[in-house]
Amino acid sequence: MKVSAIVSTYNSQKYIAGCLEDLLSQSIAGEIEIIVVNSGSKQNESEIVRGYQRRFSNILLIETKRETIYSSWNRGIKVASGEYISNANTDDRHHSNFFELLTQELDKDKTKVLCYADFEMFVERKEKREVTGINVRGEYSRERLLKTCFIGPQPVWRKAVHTEFGYFDERFIVAGDYEFWLRISQKYDFCYLNKVLGQYLFRKDSLERKDGRKLCLEETATIQKKYR
Repeated sequence: MKVSAIVSTYNSQKYIAGCLEDLLSQSIAGEIEIIVVNSGSKQNESEIVRGYQRRFSNILLIETKRETIYSSWNRGIKVASGEYISNANTDDRHHSNFFELLTQELDKDKTKVLCYADFEMFVERKEKREVTGINVRGEYSRERLLKTCFIGPQPVWRKAVHTEFGYFDERFIVAGDYEFWLRISQKYDFCYLNKVLGQYLFRKDSLERKDGRKLCLEETATIQKKYR
């Protein structure tokens, strides 16, 4: 497989079918493995996923007790067969050529291990998604990364970096991806594709905003102190 898309789900029944449809509609859908990790959800995501499994052979479902998102990602990565990994959040969406274009960038430059792009910001109003703006990520530099995690919610990275650097640190609750990006940036560069290729749903009830804003600031400070 070219890409393994890790979908961690917890109480996301509302979004899971749209997430799967989004991934199955990619221009290189035949080269994408979808790994859904149901992290002890109290809703019916697994039933929905099994319905898709009956029609598509590239979907794997893993069911666990409640765990952090980084534990879920690690669990998915360890069974992934793709050359590249990406986290596919249940409520976010991708333009149809998202994975094709980002993996092409990484294929062209073997010195780069991660690629990211710009994305549209959405909100939900009366069950409909409305665009509120474009989030431009900007060019990569490690110095800039040390100041803020600008990679965004939809990076694509080489699975091989996990052999060299291990997995996401499961002690973190909301900033473990930032720690891992800084960890691998000590040796490798990232690439930025200046195209709007993703869609990010802004939700006030997300972990990062509802319960984890203070925790995010605390974890980020700890991570920056370590890598500076």
